[in-house]
Amino acid sequence: METALIDYATGAPTPHVSYGARFPLGGLTLSRCAFPPNPGITLGSTQAIVAIHSGPAFEMAWKHPERDRLQQSLITDGAMNVNCADLPVFHSWEAVAQALIVAFDKQFLERTCVEAFGDGALALPVLVGVSDPRVQRLGALFSQEVADGGVGGRPYAEGLAIALIVHLVQSYGTAGYKKLHVTGGVAPIPLKRVMDYIEDHLGEEMGLADLAMLTGLSAHHFGQAFKVSTGVSPHRYLIERRIHRAKEMLLNGDRPIAEIAVAVGFASQSHMTINFRRLAGITPARYRQALVGHQRRRSKEDGRND
Repeated sequence: METALIDYATGAPTPHVSYGARFPLGGLTLSRCAFPPNPGITLGSTQAIVAIHSGPAFEMAWKHPERDRLQQSLITDGAMNVNCADLPVFHSWEAVAQALIVAFDKQFLERTCVEAFGDGALALPVLVGVSDPRVQRLGALFSQEVADGGVGGRPYAEGLAIALIVHLVQSYGTAGYKKLHVTGGVAPIPLKRVMDYIEDHLGEEMGLADLAMLTGLSAHHFGQAFKVSTGVSPHRYLIERRIHRAKEMLLNGDRPIAEIAVAVGFASQSHMTINFRRLAGITPARYRQALVGHQRRRSKEDGRND
């Protein structure tokens, strides 16, 4: 019986999957994928994955790796499959399957489990065709992020991924693990260190783990504590500061908007435009036009007063 492992992190070509949009984000990879009919190949991946299906329902036959019984599941729109890294599972289906794949490398999964539960040896359960409202909500946010071209960047995607892992372990893990809670915010001195670092490195890519390291907290706990202290998530704060810096640069000079976008840490002008419109209610180009118009009016008024 044929066995195949898919590497979602590299997107290596394979006849078992075709990729649409794909975003590697450190230890996390988001992929929009199509899977051709499978006559009975045992499939797995080199990362732990959550596959959130979309499209018409179809039947899938499968076997749990530790059991011999063949099971039949109806895969509906929004249902998820979950599988561990390097653990191929026998599957068989006749339709073309469409899914959003959230793939975690071993280090990302282990770090999240240590930070959230104090146990890095936890593994995700094997699930097929499970409908879970919370996963569907997270899946919708992941899907929108892929559709928007990954505008949120690593901090946003990592925050969603951590929430997904914690939910799966709590809801479907066999040991009944309880999440470790954070009761307070980030202390003033470490918080200032984080804010200063963000200001000094706006043009660089940074993830939750990079910022958390400055406080001595785990990435999982840092996200919660930062929001307690500031009222917003680290991702939201980072985007707000990038937009603020972009506004300053739009005001001072005629530098091309595409260059400003890269200078403040966005992947492209379109990425900055999407976030700029969300926060300011206007595009960068229109914002600059409004500033120029205001400055001209001020100049005329000053000239009349002289």
